Amino acid sequence: MSGLAAFFAMRKWRAHLILFVLGLLAIFGFAPFHAWGVTLLSLSLFFACLLVNNKQAGVSVFWASLCYALGYFIANTYWIGSAFIERGPEFVPLMPPMVLGLAMSMASLWALAGKMFQKYGGSG
Repeated sequence: MSGLAAFFAMRKWRAHLILFVLGLLAIFGFAPFHAWGVTLLSLSLFFACLLVNNKQAGVSVFWASLCYALGYFIANTYWIGSAFIERGPEFVPLMPPMVLGLAMSMASLWALAGKMFQKYGGSG
């Protein structure tokens, strides 16, 4: 097993945590940071993870995709909470579940795409 394959072997929760952090780092390509190289590196490592784990038995690319996308969307949709704060203090308790729910619903689409990639996609 190569070094990259060993790094992304999806047997432990640490790999999913690394993917979550990679998703968080992907936002640095957007304003106000404009560090697009970080986003490209993050997406490249995520796709390498999908390719390495694509055909391994017992490995779910679904969860890997979900963890990456959840980090990505949580970091990118935090600003929606400002609308709840602006409406008044009675709406602030609604903010965390709504922002997390939105991020989770968008991440589930990436997870389904990861599952389809594993079933029908690349050969790795």
